[in-house]
Amino acid sequence: MLWDFDASTAVLALLVLIVLLVRLKTKHNRSLLYLVLYVIFYIYIVNVLRYTLFPVPLFVGEHSEFRLSYDLNPTGFIRWDDAQIYNNILLSVPFGFGLPFLRKVSLKRMLLAGVMFGVAIEGSQLVLSLLIRAGYRTVDVNDVMLNFIGVLLGYGCYRLFAAIVRRISSGKKRGLASLLDAAV
Repeated sequence: MLWDFDASTAVLALLVLIVLLVRLKTKHNRSLLYLVLYVIFYIYIVNVLRYTLFPVPLFVGEHSEFRLSYDLNPTGFIRWDDAQIYNNILLSVPFGFGLPFLRKVSLKRMLLAGVMFGVAIEGSQLVLSLLIRAGYRTVDVNDVMLNFIGVLLGYGCYRLFAAIVRRISSGKKRGLASLLDAAV
């Protein structure tokens, strides 16, 4: 039996989002633009979880053989196909682009966030595999490295985008320009 990302999971994610938005508006008095960007980032994170963790096998037989699949060879990506490399990088580009809209991040903090993003995904897959006693996903250090590259590419795109917006809106401190000033 599998727990897939279906309508009930989407409704749960929506309820969590509503609670977070109410909290951001009432406790932190965030602007409408910030809340819209937060919703976009939240939808992205939910889809990362959907892509990397689901479907989750449930009720794996007690007597079935448990094999945890992992790859700790940091040069293993050399033998991968191109699609696997590109997918891991592309999965994390929006994280590097979107996070600076929501939090003030320096390059140092983004480097740490990039590593932690990949570790969180692979760690979640490991924990789920151990909890359900089924190696349904491969825990791979190369995925962490490729996710890190994607986050940095996304952050570079954000920095370029921010510079362009600032140049276009020089002197104007409204909307996206003011949000970019607060974020960087």
